[in-house]
Amino acid sequence: MTSRENLAEIASWLRQHVPPVSHASFGPSYRASAYLSDGTFLPCVNFRNPKHTVDLAIRRFEQTQSDPKNYRSIVQSFTTAGNRLAEWDITRVEKSRFAIPAPLRERLYLAGETSMSWTSFIGKMADGTEHSFGSAFHVEFFQMPGDYTAEQLTEVFPHRDGNGKCFRELPFFECALDGL
Repeated sequence: MTSRENLAEIASWLRQHVPPVSHASFGPSYRASAYLSDGTFLPCVNFRNPKHTVDLAIRRFEQTQSDPKNYRSIVQSFTTAGNRLAEWDITRVEKSRFAIPAPLRERLYLAGETSMSWTSFIGKMADGTEHSFGSAFHVEFFQMPGDYTAEQLTEVFPHRDGNGKCFRELPFFECALDGL
């Protein structure tokens, strides 16, 4: 189990080295990779302060409390949906090679869906090559072509499709971390 001091150091490192990205409902998040206490490496972890999620959950619970069916659905969504990672299991974090630069992620997030439940874009790499990317839902982490890292992505062109392979969004874990 990781100590409170180590968790504070992890939060500090994230704030210093990983530009935050915004989310309308959940506040800022920091996309990184994490090592767990058993040595497991997770390449895609979205860290955020739990306050925004807790506040949203309380509001949604209050709004739906008089409707048992919706209330149960909302509670289920907040307690069981997504991939959760306990902060106490993390020993170290580093930059994720799959987290596209924050300004480019923000641009995609603000551009919205290309079509119902689909976001496509062309990504231009530092060497000038262009690749097709697409996501059914998230724009947090993406597969990268060949040996590229997401940091080599210099420009995105939302709502454009390319020829050839489409590099897709990657699954990720959510970690609520005090101090962010």
